[in-house]
Amino acid sequence: MRRHVGIVLAVACLGLAACASAKDEPAQPAAPKAENSVAPVGDALATAAAPKAENPVAPVEDALAKAGAKQAYTTDIVRLIAGRTIYGTGSTGRTFMIYFAPKGSMKMSAAEGKFRDSGTWTVEDSTLCYTWKNPKTGDDCEKVFILPDGKVVYTTTEGKQGSFDAFGEGNLENL
Repeated sequence: MRRHVGIVLAVACLGLAACASAKDEPAQPAAPKAENSVAPVGDALATAAAPKAENPVAPVEDALAKAGAKQAYTTDIVRLIAGRTIYGTGSTGRTFMIYFAPKGSMKMSAAEGKFRDSGTWTVEDSTLCYTWKNPKTGDDCEKVFILPDGKVVYTTTEGKQGSFDAFGEGNLENL
């Protein structure tokens, strides 16, 4: 994996340039959620005392919007990942690599190659969803955001954040 980490934002930016020209919907900052009952980040006492948020993703998306992130829409996401190997950092802090085949299959390696899985991916309603063969991997759907510096991050349905750190054309790791 280390030999390909150098293919970072240069390739991502090429893909994002194509994303910016998408004609279906321009990328827009995530809208703050009015129903969010969690106190602002950094206010530990208020957060501890606040009732549980109905939408666990709202605080993360609100913070991303404040940082100038723009949500990637369906065509943006497909252009960003289809036919590419993505090197990323999961919401748990562990690194992974996934090859997203153009027709919806995917293969993944994590834990420095000690864990592998395969499955399918779809993008609907501007949400990237995974279905894995191994139930331990955990199926999930994610919203993808692009920060002003070009970094690509995602939020899980549980409100956790991860990142897509590097992009390379094709199945670079023969996953």
